[in-house]
Amino acid sequence: MRVLITILLAASALSAAELDVTRVVLYKHGVGFFERAGQVSASDPAILQFQASEMDDVLKSLTIEQRGGDGVSSVRYDSSDPLAKRLEVFPFRIGEHVSLPDLLDQFKGAEIELAMSSGAVRGTIISARRIVGGENNSIEVQQLVLLTGTGVRTVDPAAASQVSFVDPQIQTQFAEYLAILSRSRNTDRRSLTIESQGGASSVIASYITPTPIWKSSYRLVFGTTGEPLLEGWAIVDNTSGEDWENVRLSLVSGLPVSFITSLYAPRYLQRPVIQLAQDRAWRPTARRRHRG
Repeated sequence: MRVLITILLAASALSAAELDVTRVVLYKHGVGFFERAGQVSASDPAILQFQASEMDDVLKSLTIEQRGGDGVSSVRYDSSDPLAKRLEVFPFRIGEHVSLPDLLDQFKGAEIELAMSSGAVRGTIISARRIVGGENNSIEVQQLVLLTGTGVRTVDPAAASQVSFVDPQIQTQFAEYLAILSRSRNTDRRSLTIESQGGASSVIASYITPTPIWKSSYRLVFGTTGEPLLEGWAIVDNTSGEDWENVRLSLVSGLPVSFITSLYAPRYLQRPVIQLAQDRAWRPTARRRHRG
């Protein structure tokens, strides 16, 4: 009897990952092992996307192997804290309808440079405001008060073709703030970033995530001549959101022990509060002697 093994993949491709999937091992207990390989550099980090429900398994099992290059310097991932809490670390706020003066006024004391038609203007922010006037408050004027090398100067920030902060750390904070806002629009997706501080490095990242169990089906085909053919079919549901191309796929029929450990959600320990004693002088204690 001849035996034919065929694998059916039910998949739908969305987008390719930074690190391509090279190996997949699926088990019968609802967990799959994934291996990805690719190049990581300081200018091109690898970004992997996961569902929020997968992060506990990813953090428990993530392993990164370096093969050449300067190696991986850090691995960071999106926090599960609410958006408002994640933005608390920033010294500024960007509202839905914030104006340029409202934004700049939060950076009092920061050095700024504006590209004006008359030339570059550089100074330290004293204040920024909007002045509304005219009939029916239809006229709005923006004012930015700067301390320059020659004294205090008022400029119109709306007339500047470019506004930049001299401190590169503030520029970086703006980029991080906007990146958090961008990722927060998709409440069910979390990013895991693998970074390198040097040149290109060849890395292999492996982890486990919850996956549908693979299913088996069999068919016995009788031909007009020859031996019957027993076909074995493995049905695999690819719910990862990307095609598995040139992937080494293994199917395991065993049921290894599996459990979930809550590692993704931040844990805050409530500690007791001890009040300091009041600063006051104690009176001397007087003792009486008794004579017998």
